[in-house]
Amino acid sequence: QMATGLLAAYPDDQRLIKAKTLLGKLLAPPKPEEVSPGNSQAQSGQSAQDDPVIVQADGFVIKQSALDQLMQGAKHNALATGRVLPTDYSSAMLNRLVEIQLLLQKATAADRIKGQADANQKYADLLSKFGSKEALEHQLNAVGMSNVAFQAKATDDAIAAATLTRQLGVTAQEDIAKLSPAYIEQLKKEYHVTIFVQQP
Repeated sequence: QMATGLLAAYPDDQRLIKAKTLLGKLLAPPKPEEVSPGNSQAQSGQSAQDDPVIVQADGFVIKQSALDQLMQGAKHNALATGRVLPTDYSSAMLNRLVEIQLLLQKATAADRIKGQADANQKYADLLSKFGSKEALEHQLNAVGMSNVAFQAKATDDAIAAATLTRQLGVTAQEDIAKLSPAYIEQLKKEYHVTIFVQQP
């Protein structure tokens, strides 16, 4: 919670405000057009019984730990900004996890190269705004995420975004938002997605 504490002490420091905002965006659930994380699931050392598969599809599974990690980060950000999460927030986050995994199945080598480059740039920007790797890692640790897991999540996000843009053939965010729901539903059928546990 370093950034939050520093903001309390220096509320007018625009550098800290921007750093906190950027990190919040990367940890928060993406908007439909940004699609969300999936391939980098939490490595918590849980047993199969404690970490059940909650989504099964052709080519991937999603475990409870992946959803738990996202919810932990979302709750932390909500608390830090004085917001209250909607009651269906967990279900929305699970759907985002499914979306990201589906898009990763469609990613080409070019999508992965672009996504990696975009993620690297975002991480470099974030590191610059926080001032040091240690400060960034302290903030990530506060929401139960390692630096490695955070970078993997950011890379998955960026690859999925690149894939979605290419697949839809549009670049304007309003067009992506309009077209992506139907495309995601099509992918769910193509990859035979089954959700075993839908969080309330």
